[in-house]
Amino acid sequence: EGAFLDQQTTRYKYVAPFLWFMELTQELEQQGMIDAGTVNVLSTGVVDVRRRLADLYAVRDVPIPLSYRQLTNMTVRFYMVILLLAAALFEMTQEYEPGRLSRGSFW
Repeated sequence: EGAFLDQQTTRYKYVAPFLWFMELTQELEQQGMIDAGTVNVLSTGVVDVRRRLADLYAVRDVPIPLSYRQLTNMTVRFYMVILLLAAALFEMTQEYEPGRLSRGSFW
């Protein structure tokens, strides 16, 4: 099996074990060793593991500058939200005349 996987393309290397597992569960069900409910539970778990591995594989191919740009944008926006909240909280602690806006009024 290892030699077979070494000869395959990169994507098939990751899918082949899951296909083998599904074929094995199908054979076990046909032989009566496991029931359909067990096959359903096992296949659901395997599909979930495969989906998570596919997500990891997809993230691996994202170039670093794109990830860096997204992280930088998110950090700057988060910092701005913190500044706005801090300014609002500061304004709430100040006492002003009712009905009159102050020079630095946030609201």
